[in-house]
Amino acid sequence: MWTKFIRSFLILMVIASVVMPSSKAVGAEPMDIDVKTIINDMTLEEKVGQLFIVHVYGQTPTDPVYEQINMNNNRGGKNFKEVIENYHIGGIIYFNWTDNIGTPLDATQVNALSNGIQEISVENGGIPLFVSTDQEGGTVARVTHPATELPGNMAVGATRAIEYAHQSAEILGKELHALAST
Repeated sequence: MWTKFIRSFLILMVIASVVMPSSKAVGAEPMDIDVKTIINDMTLEEKVGQLFIVHVYGQTPTDPVYEQINMNNNRGGKNFKEVIENYHIGGIIYFNWTDNIGTPLDATQVNALSNGIQEISVENGGIPLFVSTDQEGGTVARVTHPATELPGNMAVGATRAIEYAHQSAEILGKELHALAST
């Protein structure tokens, strides 16, 4: 039963992502981008790198405190900057245990990290990173106080109230967007 539910949910999400209009970032200038040209100009290594979303320890793009930890854990570089430059990655995922997101949340630090890694990525190939975190609600919450603490998806689903799922998703989306998460 769960397999059928999950499959249906994933299909619905794919359809929704194609059908729903995207919104333009506040203050964003329209960009004239020829995606085919960008892809044709990429090396094989750059194309493969775009398939990966990775985690790196640190609070800033070049955080010296975590250099040895990143090297010991085979992160591919001393910091975010080196990993982006060396592997042309497609995205970053933030976690508390990598110290990307502190407890309690320091929104200024997370936003500065997000903006910093985006600048590095654009300077090294022109493609912005997919910035993410695992923020489902309930016990799966990387962004904590002062962010809204929401119940987990199972609890929301148990109410059988679609409006609660919509409200939960809207709150999560707005708060993660404020942290420059895509």
